[in-house]
Amino acid sequence: MTEAKEKIEGVRDGKPMTGREKLYLSLIALTLLALVVMLIARPRPQTDAAPAENTAADAAAEPKVVYREVEKLVEVEKTIEVETIRDGLRDMGVLLTGEYYFTDIISYSSDKKLFKTDFVLPFTETSYTMQYDGVVNAGVDLSTARIEKDDEHRQITVFMNKAAIQSTEIDFDSFRLIGEKAGIGNPVSAQDFNNSLRELKASAEEKAIARGLLERSEENAEAMIRQFIGSLPGVSEYSLKFITH
Repeated sequence: MTEAKEKIEGVRDGKPMTGREKLYLSLIALTLLALVVMLIARPRPQTDAAPAENTAADAAAEPKVVYREVEKLVEVEKTIEVETIRDGLRDMGVLLTGEYYFTDIISYSSDKKLFKTDFVLPFTETSYTMQYDGVVNAGVDLSTARIEKDDEHRQITVFMNKAAIQSTEIDFDSFRLIGEKAGIGNPVSAQDFNNSLRELKASAEEKAIARGLLERSEENAEAMIRQFIGSLPGVSEYSLKFITH
């Protein structure tokens, strides 16, 4: 106790401390003071509350980014849907949706006249009557179909061509000769026969149209298009509208 007291008072073993000893003691005191200051000023490790705040901030910011990405994806999906519908319809090409089966008769008659007069030379009349079966095909050409999608009113509009006659086929195996007459010097030519078939087709098409083939074909086309579009994802809540031209 006495020794400590002497050191404090600058006395060691009854003798005063030298200047060098006082300097060393001062250096030690300054070093200790510096260490204390460093410990006090040293940054404290973050507590659990700080990461929680950061996590909360990140969580608050993250949904905005997610929402933007979702909006972009939704916008892209809208574009894909329209293109998918349009391309799907155009890939169908000509959609045959109506048929009219017929049995019709071809009648042909010709004769020879004297020079350019109306006098008919006797025994020169040539005629034939034949019967054929066939089918008139009607449908819609979707190669130029166009699609508009109204997301606000939940409506998809399909712009397409009107139904039209696409082909008329004659079943030559169904041929039946009803009557034939060969005139003298007046044979039947291939051109005459070809004209008769053309008339047969025109007559069958006129009858098919008169009996509502085009209307039925268009209705069937719309039903098939509804089924196709309805099978695509994301369009079940949309109504369909058809505009023909």
